[in-house]
Amino acid sequence: MSRKSELPLYTGGCQCGAVRFRTSQLLDNAHICFCRMCQRASGGMAMGWVGVANPALTWTKGLPNTFSSSQGVGRGFCSDCGTTLYFSRVSRTYQFLALAAFDDPHDIEIRFTLGNESKLDQLAQCSEVPAHNLIEDTENFERARLTNKQFKVNR
Repeated sequence: MSRKSELPLYTGGCQCGAVRFRTSQLLDNAHICFCRMCQRASGGMAMGWVGVANPALTWTKGLPNTFSSSQGVGRGFCSDCGTTLYFSRVSRTYQFLALAAFDDPHDIEIRFTLGNESKLDQLAQCSEVPAHNLIEDTENFERARLTNKQFKVNR
């Protein structure tokens, strides 16, 4: 008897757990975008994205709200906690999911960067300034661990 080879399962969701998704198929277009729209939408220096064909994406809990950031473009987010979840264009058969919204974003290999003309100069300083892990501040780390309202994924 032959066994079917199992496709990888990628899961993720928002910070509070109100919206969750899963897919077994990622497109080969994972990237970091430094454009000003992504910076403003995320409040960060960049956004990481990976494409998922619309039929391969399942929202398993809740549904994101969408902000129309420009003509034909929607940016999905959790209306409860504000987490950015996706970016889509009406003309495409896929959408981009936020890399940081995946439960295991380390498993997704970046293929290119985009919007480099807007890349903030401060990113270049990261390798030149002291680096600290959050756990080094034991008192605050423990308080945050015990009182955070972030959704915890059961594995």
